[in-house]
Amino acid sequence: MLVSDREARGSELSRWVDGVDRATPAGPCFVAERVFPFEHRHGRQALGDALGVSQRALALLARQPLVGPLDVRDALFLDTETTGLSGGAGTYVFLIGVGRFEARGFVVRQFFMRDYGEEPALLHLLDELGAAARSLVTYNGRAFDWPLLETRYVMALRARPRLRPAAHLDLLFPSRRVWRGRVPDCSLTTLERRVLGYERVGDVPGWVIPSLYFGFLRHGACQPVAQVFAHNRDDVLSLAALIGRLGRLLDDPLAAGRRAEDLLAVGRLYEEQGLGEEALACYERGAQLAQSSPQRCALLTRLAALYKRRGERVRAVALWRELALSGLGDDVSALVELAKHHEHRERDYLSAIDVVQQALAIVELRELGHRGPFSGEGRVELERRLARLLRKAGAERLGLER
Repeated sequence: MLVSDREARGSELSRWVDGVDRATPAGPCFVAERVFPFEHRHGRQALGDALGVSQRALALLARQPLVGPLDVRDALFLDTETTGLSGGAGTYVFLIGVGRFEARGFVVRQFFMRDYGEEPALLHLLDELGAAARSLVTYNGRAFDWPLLETRYVMALRARPRLRPAAHLDLLFPSRRVWRGRVPDCSLTTLERRVLGYERVGDVPGWVIPSLYFGFLRHGACQPVAQVFAHNRDDVLSLAALIGRLGRLLDDPLAAGRRAEDLLAVGRLYEEQGLGEEALACYERGAQLAQSSPQRCALLTRLAALYKRRGERVRAVALWRELALSGLGDDVSALVELAKHHEHRERDYLSAIDVVQQALAIVELRELGHRGPFSGEGRVELERRLARLLRKAGAERLGLER
């Protein structure tokens, strides 16, 4: 594109997007900037809530131990818009949205290349902004945004980005662990509606965005590109809001108003990171709050398994018996655990046989009702277990008779 054409398109774009032409050592780039006060609410969540998230919660979100103290003020909240959704060397990043907490509020900067020749300038601006950042916050950025940016740096600048985050908080993974099964899917826009209470107005779907950019390159269509800026800005704001929402949940899971499913999800997160005491507290409180049998079953099952790993077998056995007697759940795992306990711990083969026969009866009734297979041990595994127990019981009886 000729310089005069670029300037003309930049001037036209400024009518639709509040931005300016920014000069860099690598050439010009269009930059939009907007400041949101800390109390700005993205749906039900204030952006400033992210500033109160603890070090431990950040480590849980990142699923890695943090190297030194980490402040959300040192993080870049990053989202990109690209010329394709599959990545690869032929995919360009044409718009980069970056949010940062600064003294004046949460500042969202958007770097836009008006033609392919502005790519070095766009990457230079991100490098300049990210040089001092210690962490990166994205949504599916581990798999898509960040690898693609690293590729573009190598191809356009023959260098790697200066940003070397001590932690990459990809919020897709904790969001899935907390809300999967409770929302239709874990796309960012779904979480905005169902978790944050934010409804986008006039948004463009992600799959349309590449074609809107190509329309800008070919015909200078600026109004559709303005919608892409709004879409990208909402994505960045949602990252900050989700940090606040998840952080508050992880920092104070037992707070009033928590639901059983929240406590189950947070308990799993704690358990994965070896925080057994915190996980126990979540499961126990969740079991008290559970409003349905499936919820209570899931919580008691996790609680019993955790007690087993901690060597507190008396408590584990009590929970397995409660699960077995109440008929909670959709498998026979509690009966199997009781059978293992009788067989290996108490050497009470007759009790183990009785429990396995109960489990087999339940499986057979389910199959007769055409309700599908159970999860956990099926009929074949149970029959093998029963045969082994019968052999052990027979051998023990012969030994006693002699």
